Amino acid sequence: MDLKLFHLLLCLLFLFPICLIGFSADKDVQYETVGLGGGGAMFAPAISPHNPNLMFVSCDMGGLYRSENGGASWHLLDVRMVRGSTTSAPVFHPKDRSIVYHADEEGLKISKDEGKTFKLYFERAPWGDSKIRKIYIDGMQGRIMFVGLENGAYVSTDAGASWRKCAGVEGETVGFYVALDESLFIATRSGIFCSAKGGFVWIKQVQGLPSDLRIRSFCGGWDSRTGKSVIYCVTPTKGNEGGIYRSTDSARNWKRVMGGGINAKADFKFVACAENDGTVVYATCEGSGDAPPEHFTVWKSVDSGENWEYVYNGDPNFKKRNVETGWLAYDFNWGWGGPALGFCVARNNSHYLLHTDSGQVHLSRDGAAHWTQVFSRFADEGQPSKGKRWTSCGLEVTTVWGVYFDPNNLERIFICYTDIGFARSEDGGKTWYSSIEGSPWKNSFYELEFDTKSKRIYAAAADQHDIPHWTQIEDEKGKGGGGVVFSDDEGKSWKVLGKELPQGPCTSVAINPKTKGLYCVIYGRGVFKYDASEDKWNDITGDLAKNRNPHYYKIKFHSDGTLFCLITGWRQGKSFDVKGGLWQTRDDGKTWKCLTEKLNLFWPMGFDFDPSDSNVIYIAHAAAPQRTDGGLLKTTDGGKNWKELSVPYNRKYCSYVHAYAPLVDKRNPKVVFLATATHGLFVSTDSGKNWTEITSIPFLSVHSVTFNPKKKDEAFVSTMGAGVFRIKLPISK
Repeated sequence: MDLKLFHLLLCLLFLFPICLIGFSADKDVQYETVGLGGGGAMFAPAISPHNPNLMFVSCDMGGLYRSENGGASWHLLDVRMVRGSTTSAPVFHPKDRSIVYHADEEGLKISKDEGKTFKLYFERAPWGDSKIRKIYIDGMQGRIMFVGLENGAYVSTDAGASWRKCAGVEGETVGFYVALDESLFIATRSGIFCSAKGGFVWIKQVQGLPSDLRIRSFCGGWDSRTGKSVIYCVTPTKGNEGGIYRSTDSARNWKRVMGGGINAKADFKFVACAENDGTVVYATCEGSGDAPPEHFTVWKSVDSGENWEYVYNGDPNFKKRNVETGWLAYDFNWGWGGPALGFCVARNNSHYLLHTDSGQVHLSRDGAAHWTQVFSRFADEGQPSKGKRWTSCGLEVTTVWGVYFDPNNLERIFICYTDIGFARSEDGGKTWYSSIEGSPWKNSFYELEFDTKSKRIYAAAADQHDIPHWTQIEDEKGKGGGGVVFSDDEGKSWKVLGKELPQGPCTSVAINPKTKGLYCVIYGRGVFKYDASEDKWNDITGDLAKNRNPHYYKIKFHSDGTLFCLITGWRQGKSFDVKGGLWQTRDDGKTWKCLTEKLNLFWPMGFDFDPSDSNVIYIAHAAAPQRTDGGLLKTTDGGKNWKELSVPYNRKYCSYVHAYAPLVDKRNPKVVFLATATHGLFVSTDSGKNWTEITSIPFLSVHSVTFNPKKKDEAFVSTMGAGVFRIKLPISK
């Protein structure tokens, strides 16, 4: 999953003039999340043992989300304070319900208010700069703590006051368990390590486990029937080996427990149990087929793994459906989210479970008899089904390129998404429809354009997401298909426009304000103009093709008819050997002029211009390794001279800058926003001389800003991984 650019509402803001405004201090900025909810990968869920309504999930885009009402609503914790983790879930102190521990890229953190705020636990951690993979605290007194690393682990036996390295423990940590007798267990990719009280001596125990270990998951719990602990682990399935293993003798011997009705051909990922009841155990698998019992699912055993039944099925095509799912399963399909990316059982209650995947979160409160989605909120009449309305519950976890208002009906708003395509609102953004019907390219809608006369809507659609970010700019050409699609029914459905576009992602679409001609970009291929008389696209790349960098990315027309084209970065590994830049044509592509020839511009990402003067241009660029840092450039003479603007990037957030896109407020060109992928959102009220960071938005990777033409103090901020924030800005006339 990932990201891209934004929309400027050129046509709309000219059509609906608004009084000139300026922005005051950002401390009063208010926001709410809008959108469909979900749609991005989520990991490392956690449920409080003190209050099962308190829970956390992490997104791979950096967010840590908190709910205190059982998933009915979620709150994104400010990433300046704490970030999500794909491997380490928050853990709860067993005695003091206010204390929560979490580990992110910055290190071990502690909360003393049930996870509302976090701060670093150490200024200098005993394990140095090693990355944390797992954390753990014992469920009895909270005296024994573990920190698991990429190689090895540390233990504290005095509630975190002092720490020591677990001698002999090697490999990436995947789990811990402290038994009632204080026997200690650490699972790493390379084995199970055991220690008596104190954790001074560690012994590797792998008897009965397959030789090719690669342990994926580990858990343990108390068996009241035997008065002993039972522990479990998961390894990759290979023929008659791998899957789920159990030990009832402190890891000295392991037994494969892949019988009793389980799908023994499936590849398993997570195993989990409540620590106060190890006889009830759950395991997730990727499946070996589509139909039950070979589907991806959750398996449950109530006798320590001797017998199993599958307990997770949301596919309406099969019996035993027990998942009340959300919009993704209806408007895409049940398989869209895929198998579990995160799974947990409440530490002290085997009935409470959380399951996360590539787009959804499901909660069970009755031991997996039933599951309820907690990533979106149904907002329509009748029962949930395809084509119904949904609204955000705060769990916005995917990338948005831009928000658009329909110039023919300002109550109709659109969102261009990564991975989930496109959404439509008919009520001013209160509720949303998934609206990608008919488009053969459903992954990403990058941009929209509106023909206000015909009321036709055009969209740049693609199979490939996240252009022009790091993961997507290495290949010379784009991946998969793409093209321009159009809608004549207000964005409800789409059709492909024109013939003879080359294969590749379409990342930009634009209408010439003077001639009303339609243009598009195919990333890695060129710039094209639509010929309506022959229903085909003509290549107008021309001189641009002489440039060795084929990453044509963004086009935009000035009101004077000048067409600009931005060529973004092209990397080979970590090297940027060919420049990008900004070009313009005033003769429909017959000739192109490079405006950035004098610059060492290797990774430009976005640009904008003064609506009354096409010589005043801003370009945002990202840090290219061994080249230049990122930032914001400005010219007032059409590219003859450029100046790097002084923006106060907080280097504590990130040591380098990926500036993504500038936005000139068409209502008052002195007001300029700068969206960055690393340092958040900035605003200038004096044409870029001075800048203020808008710190009230809790996310640092921003794509675009769209103003509400009906409300001069309202805007929509699109992000790279946290959906859309509707913000209220204090303004001064």
